[in-house]
Amino acid sequence: MDPVNIQHVPTPAQPSVFGDVVGKARPPAISPAATEAIQFLKMIDATGRHNLVAFDPTVDSGPPIAARTFAAGDWSGIAEFVDRHSGTANLYLTANEPGATAPQGKLRKEHIGRIRAVYADVDPADGVEVERARDTLAAQAERLKAGAIPPTVIVDSGGGFQYLWLLKEKLDPAQFLSWAEGQGRALAHELGGDAVQNIDRLLRLPGSPNLPTPGKIAKGRVKRLARVILAEPGRRYKPTDLSSVVAPLAKPANATEETDAHIVDGVKLFRGNEGAMSWGG
Repeated sequence: MDPVNIQHVPTPAQPSVFGDVVGKARPPAISPAATEAIQFLKMIDATGRHNLVAFDPTVDSGPPIAARTFAAGDWSGIAEFVDRHSGTANLYLTANEPGATAPQGKLRKEHIGRIRAVYADVDPADGVEVERARDTLAAQAERLKAGAIPPTVIVDSGGGFQYLWLLKEKLDPAQFLSWAEGQGRALAHELGGDAVQNIDRLLRLPGSPNLPTPGKIAKGRVKRLARVILAEPGRRYKPTDLSSVVAPLAKPANATEETDAHIVDGVKLFRGNEGAMSWGG
């Protein structure tokens, strides 16, 4: 008996419940938090390095739970970092550009490669109902918009307001550290802000919630989204543009970075005068 000639008949392709994974795969969508963070960082410096830091909101102070320095253009890495920590940690950026050898951690002054902004950070006054204090800060922000040197960016940090004056050219810290910190010190004095003039300062990253720590909860703070409320990317300044309006202040010999006497005096002035500025509109 001749053997039966059995030919293999291909089984018709069956649709997969997961679709054509290979042919139709798409990169994961970027979350709103990562999208806003990337837009903000591109506005600050589209071609430079960035450093992000995450802190545990369940404690009032302590080391970061994560920190990373990103190469120029590593937007996917930034998106992954933001999405991993947004909503469970407080996210910050180093405002100035990390140097080429900056570590994977929270940076110090010697890790800053270029100065690209000066900034101020004004928080609600203690002893004042939070919403009333924030209303006062919002009014100050409106005056600044119409002032002689309006900020490039205003961020509602979820607590207070952050102001950034972006520079036309990135500056070498070896030559401009004293100017940048003196300019930031003067702006803080005028606005009643905190001592944030140091060039390695962390600022709140927009797009993610500000999660109050226990100490801030006790003051009436609540969870709020950090968000950009003004962005004028073309508004950039030379050092003389700023210092001709608000003269830089030198650091007093007996003051530390965080208890600068000039700034403390300015905070007292601001609290008693609702932030009146001769140059702020």
